[in-house]
Amino acid sequence: MKNRTSAAFLSVPLILLSISACDRAISDTPGMPTLPSIGVNDIRVSASALFSIDEVIRFSIEISNCGSTNAELHFRSGQLCELEVRDRDGEMVWNFSRGVFFTTAIRVLKLAPGEVYTSEVDWNRKRNDGRILPSGTYDVRVFLVDVSPPPEYSFKIRI
Repeated sequence: MKNRTSAAFLSVPLILLSISACDRAISDTPGMPTLPSIGVNDIRVSASALFSIDEVIRFSIEISNCGSTNAELHFRSGQLCELEVRDRDGEMVWNFSRGVFFTTAIRVLKLAPGEVYTSEVDWNRKRNDGRILPSGTYDVRVFLVDVSPPPEYSFKIRI
């Protein structure tokens, strides 16, 4: 059984896309190939996109310790991960950290074996320049910052 540590902001009624971590398979679209989670050593990062009726997209991010020993991740600020949304041409249209101020204190995330840390990020479907994104398919990349090489995962969303 997994332990869960959570940093929640709002509840959202509909889960559209779910991606799992550790040794479980990952698939973001029915009929698409199933891919393994990508991670460094025994740390995995995964994400899911949830949509609400007010068109806010909530990304739920999980950082999992899939190993058999305790893990400590050291970060230079309050930012643990980055999310990037890119259009079909590969242009970054939105990233989580743009315009966000994070604490400058060093942060250590300790995870026991099997423990999962969960955090959520809301996105209002606006580009970094403030314009609303048109409907379409976009690539999402989530990765840990200050960890080298960074555990990451990429998937597609349709809006």
